[in-house]
Amino acid sequence: MAYVAAAAPLGLAGFGLQLFRPVQPMLAQPAGDVDDALARLGETVFEFKLDGARVQVHRRGDDVVVYSRQLNDVTERVPTEAATHIVLTKRA
Repeated sequence: MAYVAAAAPLGLAGFGLQLFRPVQPMLAQPAGDVDDALARLGETVFEFKLDGARVQVHRRGDDVVVYSRQLNDVTERVPTEAATHIVLTKRA
């Protein structure tokens, strides 16, 4: 999707997201250093990489489902994270 978004301002218009239907992650590729990354990508944005679980949290009301990077439902394995998401989003 990143390529589509970069190609045209309305490039994402043809894509839709649906609750409780996880999406494939966009996986980054390592580079030797900043110059290597810029040579391969041209204009780009850099982000910090934090260690930890990378999940998708889908929520409607009090229904929460947590998906892994492999798109598996892991809600039962991370009940604390699911409950925390409900509490934090209700405070916002």
